[in-house]
Amino acid sequence: MTEIFYSVTLSNNLETLGESIPFFLNKYGIHSYWIVCPESDQRVFSEKFSNNLKVKIVSESEIISFTEFSKIFESIQAGASLSKRNYSESIKRLKWYYQQVLKISFIEYIKLQDVEFSRLVMFDADSLPLKRIRFFNANGESILYGSLTEAHQSYITPLPEIFKDTKINYLHGFTVQFFSCNLLEMQNVKNAILQSRFSKNALSYSEKVSFFILMSTLEAHGTLAGSGFSEQEFIGFSNMNSYKSTRRQKLILALRCWNLRYQLRPSQYFFLRALGFSLITYENRSSEKQKTLDWINFFALVIKAIKHQMIFYLHACKNQQN
Repeated sequence: MTEIFYSVTLSNNLETLGESIPFFLNKYGIHSYWIVCPESDQRVFSEKFSNNLKVKIVSESEIISFTEFSKIFESIQAGASLSKRNYSESIKRLKWYYQQVLKISFIEYIKLQDVEFSRLVMFDADSLPLKRIRFFNANGESILYGSLTEAHQSYITPLPEIFKDTKINYLHGFTVQFFSCNLLEMQNVKNAILQSRFSKNALSYSEKVSFFILMSTLEAHGTLAGSGFSEQEFIGFSNMNSYKSTRRQKLILALRCWNLRYQLRPSQYFFLRALGFSLITYENRSSEKQKTLDWINFFALVIKAIKHQMIFYLHACKNQQN
């Protein structure tokens, strides 16, 4: 089965992608890895991966430009009568929703390119795999991973209006820093968007996705402030809904690092793998390559992460029983 991986990113994730992309190319034997980035960042990524023909660099504007996306928001808000405050807060979050549009729209964009593939994996650019993650089962279906770090109700709120007559019932969030689709699952994602009342008769698919995300979020929350939609939550549930049989989520252990100034040592990566961690997510990763994290602070970070995820799991189980 031919697989394509991709990330939507800015240049600040260059260092992390410099580690993750060689890992995926070596461990998975994938056809290619695609990077979607602003046109202004294309040069730095092209220089970074100049010796690897399997890495493809695509400008965001080839899918939909931020200017076009912003115009769609303006056309929607004109009829939505947003308050001055909600409008101001929504403007601040537009780029966060824009990157979600790019991630979903890429599924159809790649189909128009001169490349044959049967499986697709989106991996967040700020995340680094610690070991080989199975994205598909023996039947070629996406494995339904459940998060031990994120389960935001605001991500789930838009789903009932998108998946009409379908019970939204699952234990753990699907926001695990990646999603995967086979051809059937890709078509079901597309159908969910096109059949939704939030999808307008726009000229392009990326415009339809823009209307879909913005309108479903605004109806669910009345604003784009905060985080009101998750492409991983949407696609995760769509994948679950693709099969009639009941499929349980598989939990995945991850480490989230907020503003980590120092780099982890190779031995610390090994330790995380031994504990069962599958990936690490760097939020606002520092460029201080020469400094490494000492073991005391490393253990404090790991203990805090394990404690948080154990509490998270027990809380989710309790909610299910209730």
